[in-house]
Amino acid sequence: MNAEYMIGFLFGQVLAACIGAPIGALLGAVVLRIAFRIVVGNYPPYWTAYKAVLIAFMVTLAIGLAFGIILGGTGVRLDAAGSLVALAFGFLVQCLIYARYLKNAAGEAVAFGAYCLVGLTQVALVGGSILFALAAGLIVNGLYKSLTNPGTSATTASQVRWHTPYPATSVQRNSPEPIPVQQKLKVESFSSVKEAQSAAMARYPALAIAGSEFNRAFIARYRYYEKVKPDYLRTNSWPVMIAEEIYADMNPR
Repeated sequence: MNAEYMIGFLFGQVLAACIGAPIGALLGAVVLRIAFRIVVGNYPPYWTAYKAVLIAFMVTLAIGLAFGIILGGTGVRLDAAGSLVALAFGFLVQCLIYARYLKNAAGEAVAFGAYCLVGLTQVALVGGSILFALAAGLIVNGLYKSLTNPGTSATTASQVRWHTPYPATSVQRNSPEPIPVQQKLKVESFSSVKEAQSAAMARYPALAIAGSEFNRAFIARYRYYEKVKPDYLRTNSWPVMIAEEIYADMNPR
């Protein structure tokens, strides 16, 4: 690592810290106050918590940069164990700074272990908030997709057997003869998934028989697309499309 790169890297780190740290500490102080309330039992003053968060960040950043310069100059790289030790050291420094500024309701410092627990609670709150935000985003995304694609959300392949338009006794278990090209179903013309199911079973009666080879292959193909190519099932015509694929597989030309 040459000197110019090292200087540029350090300058970028310091500049980012000077701009981002004061802003991030505004929210960090809120999280720290909640963590301190959970562990110790009282809320420290907001600006005291803000000062503690900001100083802790700047000090740990300075220590990290110092380690980086030393290790970069010697050519030594930290392994996983060394990284964990450095992380633990930075955490202890952060807790020492918390002990310097944060007091209980009586204005007294608490045990150092309590400050460590405050730091761990702070990490848990931040991590939990991130996980909650991710889960909420996935739920909202799923609801959006179900609302914008209503045709595929209500009917699945397992329901095909319940929509047979004629008695099961009249259904032949053998696959039908090949369809002439001019009689091919128009897969783009269906207004609903149920309509496409009825059209597919009318053309391929074996599809309507639960447990038939055609029915089993159809459901297996549906489940495959559901996992691997979900976009394939977003049109109303997917029952006909899958049925024609199964027929083509069973009747190669």
